[in-house]
Order: sequence, then C-alpha cells, then structure tokens
Amino acid sequence: MPDAQRAGPTTAKERFDEYLNQMLESQARAEALAGGALRRRFRIAGNDIELSLAHPALAELFCNALAHLEIAVRDEPNFTFHIWDEASSGIGPPPPCWSRKEPNFTFHIWDEASSGIGPPPPCYSRKELLGHGEITGLIDAERYLQVTADKSIIAAHRSSRKAAVWLRSPGDVEEWERAAPLLALINWWASGFGYFNVHAASVGRPDGGVLILGPGGVGKSHTAIACLDSDLFYVSDDHCLLGTGGRPSTASVYSTAKLFASDLHRFPMLQQREKEAFRTQEDKAVFYLNTIVPDRLSSGFPIRAVLLPHPSGRRDTQIMRAPASAALLFLGPDNVLRWPSAGRIAFGRFASALRSLPCFRLEAGSDLSQIPKTIASLLDTVAAPERT
Repeated sequence: MPDAQRAGPTTAKERFDEYLNQMLESQARAEALAGGALRRRFRIAGNDIELSLAHPALAELFCNALAHLEIAVRDEPNFTFHIWDEASSGIGPPPPCWSRKEPNFTFHIWDEASSGIGPPPPCYSRKELLGHGEITGLIDAERYLQVTADKSIIAAHRSSRKAAVWLRSPGDVEEWERAAPLLALINWWASGFGYFNVHAASVGRPDGGVLILGPGGVGKSHTAIACLDSDLFYVSDDHCLLGTGGRPSTASVYSTAKLFASDLHRFPMLQQREKEAFRTQEDKAVFYLNTIVPDRLSSGFPIRAVLLPHPSGRRDTQIMRAPASAALLFLGPDNVLRWPSAGRIAFGRFASALRSLPCFRLEAGSDLSQIPKTIASLLDTVAAPERT
C-alpha cells in the first residue's frame, strides 16, 4: 500500500474531523453504558437544539437554566450536543489532535499530597491556543474546538449539525457555568444564523423591548429584575443573544437571575425564595426564574432602544439621550476579547445594529418600582427601527 494511503490526517480540517468522530464514538459508548441517552430539546432564537446526555446528573447542570425554552422531542433538531462525563462512565476523550509544539515557557504542575510528582499539562502552541481555550488553528466557519485545561473539551461541526462535549466530572462545573451552561458553544452555534452572545440584560413587550448594556456593577441585573413585577417581560439579566440580521432583536438563552445576597432585601419576591437559589463564590444568589415567574419570561422580541443604566443615588428614575457610540463602547470590545473565533464578525454586526437604535442613559433611582414604568413609557414613544 502506498505511503500516501497509509498516512493519517494531515490538514487541520482532517485532524479536526477525525477527532470529532472519535469524540462522538466515545460519547456513544458512554450512553450505551448508561442504558441509553437522556434527550432534552430546546428552542433558542427560533432554532432547535437537542442535548443528548449520557448520565442523568448532567441534566441538572445543563438543562435547568434552559428549562423555560424546552419543547417536545419531535422530528430532527437543528443541532445536537452530545455530552458525557468521564467520572460516571470511565470513558475519557481521545488523544489531542492539536499541536504540542515546544512552548517558550512550561508550567509543571503536580499534586504532591496525592501523587507526588505528576506530568506537566499539555503545551499548546501560541498559534492554536488563544483566549478562553479556543484552539484557533482548528476553528473555521464550519468547525469549533475549545479546551479548558483538563476539565472539558468541546468540538462541533456545523454541516454535520453535531457537537461533542466531554467533562472530566460534573463536580468540575463552576457556579457561573450552571447559571449559563454551554455559553461558548451556544454562541458559536447561534453565530451561524446571525445571533451573537452579548453580556447584556433585556426586558420589554412582544412588540419590542430594550437592550441594557454596561460593565459589571452598573445595575443591569437590578434593572431587569425590577421589571419582573410589572407588565414587561424578561429575557435576561446577564447573557442573551442579539440578532443582527434585519431588525435587531434579542433571544433568551437562560432563565437565571443573579443578585448579591446583600441586595436581596430590595427584591422581596426573590428574597422569599432565597432557599431555592444556589450561591456563587462571589456570594451571589442565582435563581431559576422559570420556577418562580414563568409567565414573565420571554423567548425574545425586537429591540427598540438601548439603555445604559447608572445608579443615580436619588429616589426617582430619569432617562436621557446618550450617543450610540457609548453603547458600542460597552458591547464591542467585551465580545471581541471574549470570543476570538467570532468576535471580529460580531463587532461589525453590533455596530450596524446599534446604528439603527436610539440610545439612552437610565439614571436609576432607589425606588425600584419606577424603573419598569420609565422603560414602559420609553417604549410607548420609541418607534420600531426600520429593517436593515
């Protein structure tokens, strides 16, 4: 047999495709050991994803935050995420397909208490490993690969409509990941049809709402959560998808709401359900709103305006015009830096979407009941943007 026929995959695409197939085979073996897959279906931004889980414990980690978007399992989904963990199945991921070139520096890490001196972690080349574990040398419009130390691996292929997700153990999943599971993968998947993850809140009505932007601590969560006891509907307080094709819109992904424990007294409805929340290391209480106010949650709506909240220190809430450039200042760089594989495309889409939307500064007062009233009044006066 000629050497060319015996040779393994040589191009980045071939390496990736073989690796994804091996990941899917490993996940299928894990499902078989568990007696079959647990299948859960969700509709996000008008498209259906299915989670095929190899162990029931994974459902709590990945499905609780998505529960408000769950639909019946019928026909074929647009995309399937095949997920398994090594702790319950004993099945690990295949050997890495990415480069192990010699680095300039190597960090040799070991656990002296349990094993003495262990092996150093894999050393990825600068070309292939960038922010948030994305193996950029193996990522293109069709493929996605993310590695988080030795805790998780995500590989996805758009044309095959499949992703494989390996976890070392469910116990490795951090609190923020329980609040926003599969965030990187969903962002990459949704970017294929013009939606991109944004660090933003969103509230409104079926015919239109607002996108609430700003750095951490300015009041995005307070603004959105204050609207739960009003006629406005809730899409997010922290992460949602921004649709950039045609008329700007938001799409809900997670039903979670997060508040510092010290602020719970300002929101009696959530304070009464504090025992149902889980805590983060920052002492934030995370609530699944689908179990508290399911009728106030929205899957998404068109966006009519952008709000930049700011605590005023006064009792009353006021609103005033702000330049659109201020909104892009918050929205653009955060996403470009956070998602190297999709950030540059997203930045241009964000700039185009924000040009069609009026921007306002929300001077939020201490009387939280005024916040939803002020937003509702704004929506009464702001016309829907033209389709671009």
